[in-house]
Amino acid sequence: MSAMQMDVSDITIKKEEGTFESPLHFTSFPEQNVPSLISREAVQSSNSGFLNELSVPLTITGINTNPSVPITGSINRPSSQNFENSNTNVPRGVPVGNVSNVIDPSDSSNSNTDGSQAAFSSTQKYLSREPPPAAEPASWQIPPSALQPKKNLKNVQFEKYEARVSENVHDTEAWLSLLAEVQAKADIDKVRDTFERFLQKFPTSSRQWVQYAEYELKHEYYDRVESIFARCLRSVLSVDLWKFYLNYVRRMNQVEKGSTASSNARATISATYEYVLNHVGLDKDAGTLWCDYLFFLKTGETHNTWEEQQKMDIMRKAYQKAICIPLNNVELIWKEYDQFENALNKVTAKKFLQDRSPSYMTARAAVKEMRRFTDKINKNLIPTPPKWNKTEKEQLSYWKEWIEWEKSNPLALEDQQALTQRIIYVYKQAMMYLRFYPEIWFEAANYWASIKKEEETVALLKTAMEIMPDRL
Repeated sequence: MSAMQMDVSDITIKKEEGTFESPLHFTSFPEQNVPSLISREAVQSSNSGFLNELSVPLTITGINTNPSVPITGSINRPSSQNFENSNTNVPRGVPVGNVSNVIDPSDSSNSNTDGSQAAFSSTQKYLSREPPPAAEPASWQIPPSALQPKKNLKNVQFEKYEARVSENVHDTEAWLSLLAEVQAKADIDKVRDTFERFLQKFPTSSRQWVQYAEYELKHEYYDRVESIFARCLRSVLSVDLWKFYLNYVRRMNQVEKGSTASSNARATISATYEYVLNHVGLDKDAGTLWCDYLFFLKTGETHNTWEEQQKMDIMRKAYQKAICIPLNNVELIWKEYDQFENALNKVTAKKFLQDRSPSYMTARAAVKEMRRFTDKINKNLIPTPPKWNKTEKEQLSYWKEWIEWEKSNPLALEDQQALTQRIIYVYKQAMMYLRFYPEIWFEAANYWASIKKEEETVALLKTAMEIMPDRL
């Protein structure tokens, strides 16, 4: 163990023959093996014993932990000065423990009193001195990177994404990262500007329309929320977007039982449900909207038998509409309809259920069949000009397969208008997600023309030319 590793807080010396005792658990040493750690000047031995007299305080040599004069060199530059022989006024070694407890120079029993007194005074002076102030690091010790101001990492990321979208407006990954960055900041104007720029390039991206509306709603800018709905609802046939719109209307029209305001609020919400279902109720993912609507009708208050009968008629019509649509949860809706009819009248329930059972069975079989291709369609992709890679070709084929499936009338609809409505719906969906595919627009225009919708056909082709001026 070296001197720098020792804990030298309480060393005591006993005048016993041939032994050296310490709380540091040193092994007893014979006289001839006194460790070099002990100053030989501090020990006066005689022929008859190991430690007969102690004339100066016990010290440990070779340690200078707090010099009174600067030491040349540093942790980076070793000194060329011989430390052991440097000419300083610092005691040669650091005193061990409380020196006054080890030996008192004023004690007349000790010999060499003058030398003892001098050493004691020097030690007391050393212990009472104040430590030198910590030195400032020299300029050459500070790395250059610490002297330069660091840029805000968030600003660096923001600038990086801005540069990417400026270079390539269809870099969707950079756009999404940029939107995430600006929403994490508190600058509302910058958030709005980024959303507006994004939606100008990708106006059919339903998820970003929802995020934009959510952001404005969070800050209670209700006029702006409604303006967003007015801009996107009719052109973006997304169940999630329309559901968000419906929830907003319900939030703004709180229903409280027994009040006139409640009656008006229910009327507004009911009209909104019908409006939403007329636009996206055919979607296979619209099953939750139908269930919510049916529950809303069920919880409506009635004050007399006539109102109760009206309520039951409206619910029956809603059930009978929903069970004919290939919805993901059509089986659940059919079970609820069965319970509804049997709760009213078991005799009439049998007739109603028998009449609607074939349509329900067709819808249930159809939804299983259409999942073969609809489940493979990725509606989370942001539409961009195709590079004709494998994924893009597969997505195009799935959409075409769905369109042809709808044209084949798998639901055996006798109402030609109902069939046309379903085909138009899937074409509109395809033009949303395959926005930069000219063949989809041409096929849709041909279908519009075949059903004698000339104005819609012209408008559709004009829109396609605006979107893809270099491809048409």
